[in-house]
Amino acid sequence: MGKTNNSNKQTNIKNGNIKKNNIVNNNNNNNNNNNKNNNNNNNNNNNNNNNNNYNNNNNNNNNNNYNNNVIFNRNNNNKFPLPNSYYISILIRFIVGVLAVGYIHPDEYFQSPEITSSFMFSFKTFTPWEFNDSNPCRSVVIPLFNSGIPFFILKNLQKLINYCIGNNSISIINGNTILMAPRVFMVLISFSLDYYIVLICKSYNLSYRKSLSILSSCWLIIIFHSRTFSNTIESLLVATLLTIVLLYKKSISKGENIFFKDLLIGMIVSCGIFARFTFIFFATPLGIYLLYLLFQSSTSSLTRTPTTTTKTTTKTTLPSSRKPLKSKISCITSIILILFGFLIASGFFIVIDSIYFNYLDHLKLISDFNSITSNINTSDFFLSSNSTIDILNQISNIPKHPLISDLNSTHIISFLKNNLTYTPVNSFLYNLDVDNLSDHGIHNRLTHLFVNLPMMVGPLVLLFFFEIISILKNGINGNKDININDHDNNGFKRSHYSSSISISTSPTTSHLIRKEVFPISIRILLVSIIVFGLFFLSLAPHQEPRFLLPLFFPLALLSYRYFYFNKKSSKLLLVLWILFNMILTIFFGFIHQGGVTPSLVYIGSKIVKPQQYPFGSEQIVNNINVNINKSNDNNNSNNNNNNNNNNNNNNNNNNNNNNNNNNNNNNNNNNNNNNNNNNNNNNNNNYNNYNNNNYNKINNENIQKHPNNRLNNITIMFYHTYMPPRYLLGIEKDNEKINLIDLGGKDINSLKNQVEDIKGSKIFILSPIKDILYQQYKDKTCQLTESFWPHLTTEDPPQSIDELRLFMFECNDL
Repeated sequence: MGKTNNSNKQTNIKNGNIKKNNIVNNNNNNNNNNNKNNNNNNNNNNNNNNNNNYNNNNNNNNNNNYNNNVIFNRNNNNKFPLPNSYYISILIRFIVGVLAVGYIHPDEYFQSPEITSSFMFSFKTFTPWEFNDSNPCRSVVIPLFNSGIPFFILKNLQKLINYCIGNNSISIINGNTILMAPRVFMVLISFSLDYYIVLICKSYNLSYRKSLSILSSCWLIIIFHSRTFSNTIESLLVATLLTIVLLYKKSISKGENIFFKDLLIGMIVSCGIFARFTFIFFATPLGIYLLYLLFQSSTSSLTRTPTTTTKTTTKTTLPSSRKPLKSKISCITSIILILFGFLIASGFFIVIDSIYFNYLDHLKLISDFNSITSNINTSDFFLSSNSTIDILNQISNIPKHPLISDLNSTHIISFLKNNLTYTPVNSFLYNLDVDNLSDHGIHNRLTHLFVNLPMMVGPLVLLFFFEIISILKNGINGNKDININDHDNNGFKRSHYSSSISISTSPTTSHLIRKEVFPISIRILLVSIIVFGLFFLSLAPHQEPRFLLPLFFPLALLSYRYFYFNKKSSKLLLVLWILFNMILTIFFGFIHQGGVTPSLVYIGSKIVKPQQYPFGSEQIVNNINVNINKSNDNNNSNNNNNNNNNNNNNNNNNNNNNNNNNNNNNNNNNNNNNNNNNNNNNNNNNYNNYNNNNYNKINNENIQKHPNNRLNNITIMFYHTYMPPRYLLGIEKDNEKINLIDLGGKDINSLKNQVEDIKGSKIFILSPIKDILYQQYKDKTCQLTESFWPHLTTEDPPQSIDELRLFMFECNDL
């Protein structure tokens, strides 16, 4: 308790409790009263408000220096209003998270929506090496969760629309919706982190206002947690496990039923390992702390002295000799339940993965089961007097079935090895081989510490090191900060903790700051999670910033209190935090590889969809910026069908010179309409004109040279960009006429050779390099048709701001 003048202090002792009385300052300044009970103190100067969390005195200099902080009423259950900055950050999280066009890393697409869209929508996609049937390193359950669920909702919503309308005229499945649906789902899930912050801070009687603001304003939750990374799922599971473990102690103390919590802990650990095996590194400190809590709960009864009687009631308790046994049984039961939950979830993952990757033939298992049970004639069970004997005889014949009699330990091990796949084990073994990691990039062992971690959390890195110093400095004397008379609402002892940095010599200010610090044991736990994860991830030669994403949540809990200090350093820290997150949000959210996904959505809607779903009986492509020629394939009929060619303003008759039919070809320099004798081609088709007569001649010559191709093939090339996710194009699996080629970072000669080798196909090249337009290609002519802004490939920086684009070129045969 703070010291006051003896002349202004009155002490009344009743029942051993010290109560503050009215304090009157007759000189110049009134001292601020901080009530811990808020029920026993009355201020005669009307400075105390029972509904407020703190008592204000306008003449108190110390309170003026701390007027922006919240001093919590320990026993008041009123909810504190959220800051306005938090609501602003929620709006930003939704808008930026869903609509941002930035491309962080290929895994955000190729480890989830590229996989699930293949069997959800039957799209033609690319299967990455992690999902190779021969050695799968990623569980398919994770993408089924983060993108499969929104795709399932989208697909059934389309069915509902078709059912209500009665036709397929309205389609909500397009490049934009399948891009944004998983993002909306992930943004909604990210709010679980906000909920965890509130739960943890309330549990330890700390403010959640600042921590929520720090969490929701970080670019990691705005950008990363809106994407379908496996790292995002790992981060969510680490935060979930941390929250359950931190609340676990109170559940034990209150005597709550922890049956479902134990099962949930085991399931979460299993899900985390199958999401990424690196989850073990972050969960290890939590497992050690949980075992400590269980061991502590089993031995705490030895030191308790049960109270059996009071003045008014009598309470019957178990003999003290039985309590340790009961506590130990409870501890063992919790461990068994955790293991049981782990095995249940792991079995689910293993079975689903084994079926998906064709290791486990579930149809064959059903057939074998039917074959075994077919020997039992259930009709004889109750039809004869000796049915019991018959049943016993039939049951005794089951072990003689070839499928059963051949079973032994060797066969069982062989079955588990050959018919099941264990993706975390495969991934771990793959990463042990340095040759495998060299394909993805080899980094210095200190890259995580000095490059990746600062890039992910910015100023929080300094606060993390300050916290380590504080723990090493004050952790040993942490018991001195415990006030034995301070208890929470439930009667359990609550410790007061020393600040990691001495902000003020004022006793009042120092006391207020100390209340925004977690107990020393929790601080050590949070630091251990960060240190363990950082250390073990740094052992691997391949290091990417996103691997450190699970460290963000414990680091936010550990360092948010530094933003409470009423000093210039805290204000500077806040400014740096805002600027850092603004820059990273803009860069990775909009600029970095920002033209890849918009270009795919554009091509899918303007080129691919018209070709896959043409109007009428003919396959006519109507494009706005890029004109595509599509020829009629009905050459075996006598229907005199003619095709309209919009790119050259010439209409090429498919049946011209092939059938002796009365075809009338009317060519006009501005708009050439071909009238079909069967009136099948009298559709209102609009075409875009190049107004280039020479180009029209080239197309006529091309059709004569390649009469079998008819320019009905499309080749899309991406050059010096990240891998383009195919699912955004919406190409059907059986469509062999549209192909996408990823040239990556190959040289210009590889691009030229690839272009020259393709004949009879419309070619679209997308690249940040504008010089492609000036290259000479054999039997090809290329021109710039579209560009997408902004786009930045760091390996090929633009020469000017105007060239901060992804250019789209169209190449055709001469």
